[in-house]
Amino acid sequence: MHFLIQLPPTFYVLFVTLPFSHLLSVVLFLLGLFFFNALYVVVLIERPGVFKEYRNARLLVTYIVIATAILLLITCALWLAAVVCKSSGAL
Repeated sequence: MHFLIQLPPTFYVLFVTLPFSHLLSVVLFLLGLFFFNALYVVVLIERPGVFKEYRNARLLVTYIVIATAILLLITCALWLAAVVCKSSGAL
């Protein structure tokens, strides 16, 4: 947890003190899920023959899933780091 103390104060202001920061994180995650679901519907359901036209469609869907998961993990890590620093009195 030593690396948390070395983070700049702007980090704490952005992720702890602003009331809309947690809501913004949730909104960004939901937008990511919405984008993936829209892509899934368009590629896999509406156009089932798309794999014959675009061989990389499954790879694209996989990349979207991985990117959404990474975005969620980064958001959770930043939120957790800010909460831990706030509760430990490092602010």
